[in-house]
Amino acid sequence: MEFGEAIRERRLSLGLSLRKTAKALGCDAAYLSRIEAGKISPSDDVVSRLASVLSVDESELALMAGRLPASVRTAVDKHPREVATALKEGLEAALDHARQWVKAPLAGEGERAIDDGFPFEVISEIAEAESWRKEIYRPIYHVHKWWAQRLGSVFRAAIIASAVPKDSLVQEFFLQPISLEWVTVFDPFMGSGTTVGEAHKLGCTAIGRDINPVAYRTVRTALGPLDRRDLARQFDVLSQTVAPKLRRLYESVDSRGRPCEVLYYFWVKVLDCPKCKAKVDLFPRYIFTRHADRTKDVPVFVLCPGCDDVFPIGRHDTSAECPNCHLDFDPRQGPAKRTTAVCRSCSHEFKLAATARAAGHPPAHRMYAKLVLRENGTKEYLRITEDDLALFERAKQQLAKLNPPIPRAEIKDGRNTRQIINYGYHCWHQLFNERQLLALTTLAQGITKLPKGPSRDALALLFSGVLEFNNMFASYKGEGTGAVRHMFSHHILKPERMPIEANLWGTPQSSGAFSTLYRTRLMRAIDYRDQPFEIALEEAAGRRSKA
Repeated sequence: MEFGEAIRERRLSLGLSLRKTAKALGCDAAYLSRIEAGKISPSDDVVSRLASVLSVDESELALMAGRLPASVRTAVDKHPREVATALKEGLEAALDHARQWVKAPLAGEGERAIDDGFPFEVISEIAEAESWRKEIYRPIYHVHKWWAQRLGSVFRAAIIASAVPKDSLVQEFFLQPISLEWVTVFDPFMGSGTTVGEAHKLGCTAIGRDINPVAYRTVRTALGPLDRRDLARQFDVLSQTVAPKLRRLYESVDSRGRPCEVLYYFWVKVLDCPKCKAKVDLFPRYIFTRHADRTKDVPVFVLCPGCDDVFPIGRHDTSAECPNCHLDFDPRQGPAKRTTAVCRSCSHEFKLAATARAAGHPPAHRMYAKLVLRENGTKEYLRITEDDLALFERAKQQLAKLNPPIPRAEIKDGRNTRQIINYGYHCWHQLFNERQLLALTTLAQGITKLPKGPSRDALALLFSGVLEFNNMFASYKGEGTGAVRHMFSHHILKPERMPIEANLWGTPQSSGAFSTLYRTRLMRAIDYRDQPFEIALEEAAGRRSKA
C-alpha cells in the first residue's frame, strides 16, 4: 500500500476529515490532499506530526514514506558496516525460516507426497467437521449458491501434498503458515473457487476460469478487490434509501393492535375442483409450523379449515378444536395427499398435476397466516386480516403501475424443470408473487444507482443470492434454525404446496433476507479473508477448534 493511501485510510478509520487533520498538522488541506494522492512526498517533520495525529508508530510511518527512522539513521551513520551485515543476516534468516516449511521446491520429476502416503484418515476427519458448517469454516466459497461446493480442507491438503516430497508429513504442514510462492495453480473449471482460494492462501499464483458467469462473479467477489469500509458505506446507502420502501410492504399490527413488522407470510396453493369448481386448498396437513428441534415439547400452530383461525396445539395432538368456531378436526390430515386432493365441498378426488396442467397456468395462492415481530422482540403467529389482503393488493397495483422490465424468460423443458411445467409454470417470473417482484425490483433499482465498483458488484451478487429464499417455492423449516428452506433444498424445482413469503429486507431475526445475508455471507467472507483459519481436531473427543 502506498504511503498516501495508507494515511488516508487511517484518517478515515479515525473519522477525521481532511481539513481537521491538516489543521492538526499545521499545514494546508490542499497540501495534505496532494500527499494522500501521491503527488508529493512529505517532509520528515510532516511524517513525525502525522504519526502523532494518526496515532501510529513513527518508525513504521517513516519506512512507508521511504525514509529510515531516526534511530536507524543514527546507527547507519555511526556503524554502517555493522548495520549492513545485520540486515543481510536478518534477511537470510527470515528466508531460511520461510523455506523450512517446505522441504524442497517443486522442481524436477521427483515423487510427491500426494503420490504415496497421503493422510486420508486425518484429512477426512477434518473435512467431515468442515462439511457440517461449510459456510462458517469456509465462508469465502459461500457468498452465493453453487451446487458442487468442494471442501477447502481437502484442496488445501491436496495442494500441499502436490508440492512437498514423498514421505513428507502433510498433516504437519496443514496447520502451518507455509508459502508455496513458486507454485502456479490453474483451475479451468473453478466453480465456487475452492481451488483458487486454497492455492492463494498457500501463497501460490492462482488462476481460475469458468464458462459460467455466476461462478466468475462469485469468485471475483469472494477473492477480488473488496474494501470492507466502502462496502459498508454502500450498504448504508441502501439502508437509508431502499430499506424504508421495502419495510412498508411488510407492515402489520400484532394481537394488541400495535404496529409491527411481518417476518413471514404463509401461503397455500389453490386449485379449482374439476367437478364442482370449489376452491381447494392444497394443504397436506393443517399444521403449518413446528419447532425444528423435534426433541423439544414446543406447541405447534395449526389453521382451522372452517374459519381460518390460527391457534397452538400440543406437538403430539391428533385432534384439535378451534377456539373460534369450535370445529373438531385432525390437524394431520389435509385435502392434499401425494399426487391427489379431495374437495371438501363435494368429496371428489382429483389429480393435482393433471388439474393444474389443464388450467394452463400455475395454481393460485391464498395467504392464510403470518409471523410478526413485536416491538419487544417477541414473535407471534396470527391469522391474515383484511388489512393484510389490502396491503398485498396495493403492492399488486403498484407493480402494475410501475411495469418494470421483469425478465420473462421461458422455462425450457428438461429433467429438473418438467415437474413445474406440469404444474402450469411456463416462465421464470411466475415463481414469484407480485409483492416479491415489486420488492426485488425496488432493491435492484437501488443497487444500480450505487457507484460502479467492487462494492456494487458484491451487493448485486447478494441480490442474486436472495432470489433462492424469496420466491413461492421456498418453504418454512420452523423456529430454532434458519426459518426459510430455499427453493433448491430438494435439488429439484418442487412446486411447494405451502410456500412462505419472507420479508425481503429483513430484521435481525429474519432468515434469507438481504440484510441478514449481507452479514452472514459478505461480511463473514471479508472477516475470513482478513483472518483466515483452519480447523484443528482436538484429540479428546474429536472436538473442533480453529487454528
